[in-house]
Amino acid sequence: MKQARRQELRTNDLSVYLQQTYEWAQRNATYLIGGVVVVVLVLVISFWMQYSRHATREKGWKDYYSILREGSAEVAGSIERARTLAAEFSDDVDLGPVTLALQADLAYQKAMSLTSPLDQGQRVDLLEDAKQTYERVLAKYPKRPLIVVRTKMSLAAVLESLYMEGQGNLDGIRQIYQDLIDGPTNAFQSVASELQASLDERTKQLDIVPTPPLSTAPAASAVSATGPAAALGPATALTTAPAAAPAAGTPLKITPVRVTPTAPSE
Repeated sequence: MKQARRQELRTNDLSVYLQQTYEWAQRNATYLIGGVVVVVLVLVISFWMQYSRHATREKGWKDYYSILREGSAEVAGSIERARTLAAEFSDDVDLGPVTLALQADLAYQKAMSLTSPLDQGQRVDLLEDAKQTYERVLAKYPKRPLIVVRTKMSLAAVLESLYMEGQGNLDGIRQIYQDLIDGPTNAFQSVASELQASLDERTKQLDIVPTPPLSTAPAASAVSATGPAAALGPATALTTAPAAAPAAGTPLKITPVRVTPTAPSE
């Protein structure tokens, strides 16, 4: 009997609570509908932004691989396309470092394709562009070991080329190789050691001795019957520089190391 009474009281309490809730909902129906609409809008906007970010990154990867497949700075506008892509995704954790590296790689490649002395100014500008871009990568991603070692190797190659153009000094280059040698275990340590050991020899400026003009001895205007049969001036030796010697200041080309990234799985 008491059990049934307690159950009846609980049922009455629930009925009262539901009745009060219904009356409150009727009084605040406008607010409730507004709240539901706001929640739905927030969810829709969140999903749309997530989809938009995903679509933008997917397009970024497609553009990156498109420029990478071209494989040459000679393709019209490839450097500027890489520069635009790097600027758009400079804050992306995955696309940021690889697009910056692509920009620098193409600038270096273009510089090395300009071999005429008349192109020295443009060559130096492109090398400086590559140098500054590699330095941006190192400053922005110092805690990404694979990116750091790859970028340091490429930066050292650019600095060697600048040194051959009369820019900079060997101490900074040697220090980069030493950092790679002393740093955490990486795939470039042995290569860096070899390059450091041969740095002075590779960057030695060639001294070409100018060829002196050929002197022709004047012929004797008269020959004496009792004198020499012919009078000749002093003999002149013809000196020539080796035919295969490259011109002084020819830029040293060391291809930067490229590590092709893999787009993150969806």
